[in-house]
Amino acid sequence: MEKEIMQQPKTFSDTIKSRIANGLPDFSNDKIDDDMFSEITNISLIACGTAMHAGLIGKAMIEIKAKIPCTVYLA
Repeated sequence: MEKEIMQQPKTFSDTIKSRIANGLPDFSNDKIDDDMFSEITNISLIACGTAMHAGLIGKAMIEIKAKIPCTVYLA
């Protein structure tokens, strides 16, 4: 578990780095069109154990930054 905790910053950075262009989200490499996001009215995060705590932080960030209602469910 400690090894996984120590790897999280690099793993997060590696995952996000390719999806940011000019400081904005860019999912073109994933072949996801920007129009897909224009109709989102809410987001559900499903997590278990300590991942649920990360989901709660994600919920706060999403609601503040994207202004989209978000619900976290315990799997």
